[in-house]
Amino acid sequence: MFLTRSEYDRGVNTFSPEGRLFQVEYAIEAIKLGSTAIGICTSEGVVLAVEKRITSPLMEPTTIEKIVEIDKHIGCAVSGLMADSRIMIDRARVEAQNHWFIYNEIMTVESCAQAVSNLAIQFGDSDEEGKAMSRPFGVAILFAGCDEKGPQLYHMDPSGTFVQFEAKAIGSGSEGAQQSLQEAYNKSMTLKEAITTVLTILKQVMEEKLNSTNVEDKNRESLLNRNRNLEYNESSDRATKEDVIKIANDLKKKNVNSDLLSRLKEILLQKKENIVSFLEVDGALEALVKALSGQSAKLQISAAYCLCNLSLGDNHLKIIKTAGPYLLLHLEGMNIYLIEACVWTLGNLSSHDEKGVKLLKTQGALPVFTRLLSHNDENVRIAASYALSHFVYTGYDVLTENDFHDILQPVINSFKTRHSSVAYLMSLLSSNPQCQLKLLQEGVHTESLSFLTSSFNENVLNSVWYIRIIGNLITEETGQAALYILSHEVEGIRSLSNAVEYISRSGQIFLIKECCWLLGNLMNHRNEQIPAILNASGVISKIADTVRFFLLKQCN
Repeated sequence: MFLTRSEYDRGVNTFSPEGRLFQVEYAIEAIKLGSTAIGICTSEGVVLAVEKRITSPLMEPTTIEKIVEIDKHIGCAVSGLMADSRIMIDRARVEAQNHWFIYNEIMTVESCAQAVSNLAIQFGDSDEEGKAMSRPFGVAILFAGCDEKGPQLYHMDPSGTFVQFEAKAIGSGSEGAQQSLQEAYNKSMTLKEAITTVLTILKQVMEEKLNSTNVEDKNRESLLNRNRNLEYNESSDRATKEDVIKIANDLKKKNVNSDLLSRLKEILLQKKENIVSFLEVDGALEALVKALSGQSAKLQISAAYCLCNLSLGDNHLKIIKTAGPYLLLHLEGMNIYLIEACVWTLGNLSSHDEKGVKLLKTQGALPVFTRLLSHNDENVRIAASYALSHFVYTGYDVLTENDFHDILQPVINSFKTRHSSVAYLMSLLSSNPQCQLKLLQEGVHTESLSFLTSSFNENVLNSVWYIRIIGNLITEETGQAALYILSHEVEGIRSLSNAVEYISRSGQIFLIKECCWLLGNLMNHRNEQIPAILNASGVISKIADTVRFFLLKQCN
């Protein structure tokens, strides 16, 4: 006898005699209860528009965000259960960053959609090897972005199926909207025409009257601005070179006000050419520094963020020479918001080249950065670790032994925070022979192993830094650090074995590569005891099976 319909309804991983998975079908139907979302792909870019359902006049419309950034070139619109969408979006962001980290190239829109679809099909009644959803995800996603193939639009449903579209609608009004898209869409459509089209269609299918609070419309630049905590300003998107020059001249001639600085801050983020145009105006940078060194705290903060955006351009040496001393001076003050803005700016200025690092070092930046690692405000500590990471990475070959000595202890003290910037900074320091002895004496290698075994589900990227720290420190010639890591007395070999086993099962190829590098350092160690212990533990066989599997998979 076959099971009844209701029994198949309850079985998320059981096919009916007709070959159907009812729970997946129900999840797809649930999307039709969600907000309407529309995407249109043009030769100039992709437009996403989503209906915002404001169910109460007490709700704050700006907190309802259904179009989000995945990477600088990819965004997505969602419809369905927002809690489920957050899991999907987090996975997409991790995959995009991992891809950039491993291959030094941006992830394609198709690859991003595929990575999330792999997560979408990981559901079932039980999973002995790891956590899984007990039901299908109740969300549909439109992935939009620009890569080497040009503008791309993909749709993914709860079954994990993803398909490329030129125009697609999801949500409660999807049927009517899709019909309207078929009638209105043409391949020669411009970006402005696409924006008009999606708003017209939303107006037709939405239950409520169309207004500025219940529709969210995004292109790439406005999405970046939103994530930088900038209010959307339509006039800023249309800023020309003449607009930038006019603002620069106004800064020199008029009394500076917060509105003028806010507009400048937005314009500088729009495109690199705006930064170049501003710095070409004689006296414009000096006028901005004058606002930074003035008496108004509000204007000081606004000026600091303008400088932060200017620091993303190529003329960083001019900014360091003109504004560097004033930025560093404010780091000695009491205004936390101003300190944070100045540190982020100095971090950006540290990231360009060795000349910039040398100049900042001459101005006294290094001791200030290290001191701020122990600041009582968390945001300032995060900004300081960001700045110091860029300072060390860019100036690695020009920093002296005394410089590294001054950096070491503050970083060791901050290491227990487990923040990504601090972990990354520690991985840089652990590669320096001048730092390794001190780090070993402080037990950083054992702390890293402890953090590694407990960080997989918290922060995948941190796991990379912990593996690198261990891999760098165990190369010391006596083998004492490696033997300690592999010691049964401290259960080090068990922790390492568990870490390797988890990494092997994770399917994260970049983690597997890092793990192979660590084990390679152990197997090729001068102390012959270490390879023998490692072989006896079975750790090598675990990672070897996984590497063999992935090599075969890539060959096929």
